[in-house]
Amino acid sequence: MKKIYSLIIYILLSASTFAQTPVLVKDIYSGNAGSYLGRQFIYNNVMLFTAESVDGEELWTTDGTTANTFMVKDIYPGANSSNIKFFNPVNGILYFTANDGAHGYELWRTDGTNAGTYMVKDIIPGSVGSFDNLIFFYVVWQHNGYFYFEAAGSIATDVELWKSDGTATGTQLVKDIYPGTATSDADDFIEFNNELLFRANNGTDGIELWKTDGTTIGTVEVKDIRPGIADGLDATHLFKAWEHNGYFYFLAETNDVGDRELWKTDGTTTGTQLVKDICIGSVSSDARGFSEFNNELFFSATDGVNGKELWKTDGTTTGTVNVKNILAGNVGGFDYSPLYIVWQHNGFFYFVPESTSNYERELWKSDGTTAGTQLIKDICPGVGSAEVYNFFEFNNELFFKANDCTNGNELWKTDGTTTGTVMVKNILAGVDGGLDNVTLYKVWEHNGFFYFVANTNGISDKELWKSDGTTAGTQVVKDIWPGANESNPLYFYEFNSELFFSANNGNCGPELWKSNGTNAGTTLVEDILPGNAGSFSSSGFIPFIHYNGYLFFIAGTADVGDKEIWKTDGTATGTTLVQDIYPGITGSNPTSFRLLANDYLVFRATDPTHGDELWSFYMPGISAIEEHAVNSISVYPNPVTDILNINAKDNKIESFKIHNSIGKLILDKTVNQQNFQIDISQFNSGIYFIQVQTKDGMLSAKIIKQ
Repeated sequence: MKKIYSLIIYILLSASTFAQTPVLVKDIYSGNAGSYLGRQFIYNNVMLFTAESVDGEELWTTDGTTANTFMVKDIYPGANSSNIKFFNPVNGILYFTANDGAHGYELWRTDGTNAGTYMVKDIIPGSVGSFDNLIFFYVVWQHNGYFYFEAAGSIATDVELWKSDGTATGTQLVKDIYPGTATSDADDFIEFNNELLFRANNGTDGIELWKTDGTTIGTVEVKDIRPGIADGLDATHLFKAWEHNGYFYFLAETNDVGDRELWKTDGTTTGTQLVKDICIGSVSSDARGFSEFNNELFFSATDGVNGKELWKTDGTTTGTVNVKNILAGNVGGFDYSPLYIVWQHNGFFYFVPESTSNYERELWKSDGTTAGTQLIKDICPGVGSAEVYNFFEFNNELFFKANDCTNGNELWKTDGTTTGTVMVKNILAGVDGGLDNVTLYKVWEHNGFFYFVANTNGISDKELWKSDGTTAGTQVVKDIWPGANESNPLYFYEFNSELFFSANNGNCGPELWKSNGTNAGTTLVEDILPGNAGSFSSSGFIPFIHYNGYLFFIAGTADVGDKEIWKTDGTATGTTLVQDIYPGITGSNPTSFRLLANDYLVFRATDPTHGDELWSFYMPGISAIEEHAVNSISVYPNPVTDILNINAKDNKIESFKIHNSIGKLILDKTVNQQNFQIDISQFNSGIYFIQVQTKDGMLSAKIIKQ
């Protein structure tokens, strides 16, 4: 899978101040039991968080100082926990769900004070709460002074769409879509034309397309796409495939369950129409991979005769056509994977079709016409696959890895022409390639070169390389572990115009290295954990803040698992342990760093006396915060405890999916935002995989839930 490496906070600071030693803010749960900080949210210049004490797990606040760290309210009086979930900020107020022991899980609000923390409304009167059976609480829309969310009304299973202005009287059921005690299963909320589109079931028409303007009378079924109890949106999530000329384009089941075809709506019944029944009858065209190009929508689909091929639409039935049959016959060019556009250049978009018949991955381009849809170059001649992957643009050319079936996976580039599609360099001579078993990605761009990882002296000898796009200019920066052994450089971070990363030279294990792009300037910064174990063996290089000329990071101190806070100015003497919070080989395992407006950096850490508690740095003089990443899409923090941030630098993220380690789909959401947060606090600890879809393709990352 493609990896998206850590996005970490990068801060520009004053040169006249000095970092302080971290201190325990407060022993919230007296003794060594630890308060185990839970959900955290920066709010009105302080941090609101959940923590355990003698009063159970409740809501706390801190500004990083002992005096201003206190429990906001004992929502469930006594030693019981209110189990606060899902912070949602709206108009200066933080909303969440909690259980006070008398009303079940209901909607609460806080302004950070005791008096300003109270239940908004007992939606289901009595001890059963409106959120008892709900896994998530999300604000799905804000409109005309109200925020919208899902909650149960009469009993815990009667989940419908609600709205609130933050008051008890202003917290109202929008509409009982499925009358009685059954749930309407309202889901997949998307704003369009100042209304909210979603899918829901009224008990008569099945799961269909609905909309609301926020009023009861204005909450209506847009259209019964499959008349009767049959569902038009049963097995199909509602997502925005395209917005064009006043219409919202989406997939719906047309003639049978699973018969997904492309539909459009302007929000009215008559304006909700099948664009085209591409695969006529009750079989799905399986339209996927939607990408706009030149005011048309391109995607892969099958008409039932030609397999999954390249299609386009201008929004009309006659303008919805097969662009080209890339692979003749009933096995299509996209039978194995949908359309993903990897580059747009000089009036063409570039893509890689892949079929189940021969898995022949080659690079194609299209200007949207049949004649203009062409194989750029048959890199692996015949029916063999070039296995083209991992694309990025550099100096107006597209770089990628490919296999010409002679030299293994190597670095290639194209300017969009056949003659201009060439191997940049045969990095590892022979049938094994320089990029075999390597994910190609641009880890740094510096002084006219891009930097990447490739095999050097053998198929398992990963080292740091650089290229200016020419054969002569493509060079190993340094053979850090000489010979056929791999230094395996990872976790890249730019600091003071140099590249910092972890690598193994064979003597020190994975340790802190830096490079200015030259062989001589690529050096071990410091052997933090002497011996061959390596200070980054169990977690990798994790920087979390840049302050006063130092980069702060987490490293193993006396053992690979002894994680403590270190800092470096890029020199050996300037690389020091900040504080051994948990002396010995156990490690304080600092995590969940949050920067507050008063120059305090708060985090959680463990010591032998107090357990897992709240700690802080005082770092006066912070002037600005700047996000920094080596990739266009960033996922952070990683590992993550509660809130996962997803940021795209150059375009909007259309959707994302999260699978667990055995491949089960956990979340599948359409977002159409450049930056957003995912609350995964209720996920079990372990490894998950996120797939983030943009108009330029899909990137994947492994995330670790602590």
